[in-house]
Amino acid sequence: MANQMFKRTGPGSAMGFSMGGVIAALLISAGSVHPQTTTPSTAESGSAMQSGTQSSGTQSSGTPSSGTQSSGKSGASSGTASATAGKSLSTSDRNMMQQLANANMSEIALGKLALTKTTDKNVHDYAQHMIDDHGKALEQVQALAQEKGVQLPTAPDAKHQALGKKLNALSGHEFDRQYLQQAGMYEHQQVHSLLERIHTHAQSPELKTLAANMLPTVNQHAQLAQHMHHGKVDQTSTRHQTSTGQ
Repeated sequence: MANQMFKRTGPGSAMGFSMGGVIAALLISAGSVHPQTTTPSTAESGSAMQSGTQSSGTQSSGTPSSGTQSSGKSGASSGTASATAGKSLSTSDRNMMQQLANANMSEIALGKLALTKTTDKNVHDYAQHMIDDHGKALEQVQALAQEKGVQLPTAPDAKHQALGKKLNALSGHEFDRQYLQQAGMYEHQQVHSLLERIHTHAQSPELKTLAANMLPTVNQHAQLAQHMHHGKVDQTSTRHQTSTGQ
């Protein structure tokens, strides 16, 4: 009986042992191959996700801030450059503006000289008219020069000072005639040419507009001086004929 039981159970027990050993060996082998393959707990997983989110948020927040500051600095720099460009003038424009200021100062100075030299009321009135009109024109040039950062001369140049000395040495009818011819006709023709050159070649729109606005008045001055000068020439001719008996 015992032998029969052994025979029945022996093989089963031996197979059961063998199968149990194989399963145990597989489990041990699996554990050896992947010793750290474990499922993280819910708390650990949540903590890792929170840490990752904070890290991502910090980097994301930093990038726009840096970009915004950079953009702001760039915009400010660009605005400053535009303002500077808007105020600056080319060398040619600066020279023409200085010449225009010099021409106006010369007409004012010669007009004041005429007030002290002439005895002719018409010449006196003409000289005062030059002082008033060219005084206003000079103020406009000075205002634009200040806006554009241009340094203007403070007195007429050597050429116009020499003309003033020449006229100062004359008197009476000869002074009137020379004043109308030099300061009235010739100088206004020169100013007319300067204004046309400015209006044609200047790069500054403000300077071009200023020149265009001055042209009609300068032309009027030249025409009036020419008319008065012809009158003086006629008077000289009449006096000469009278003195010679012709």
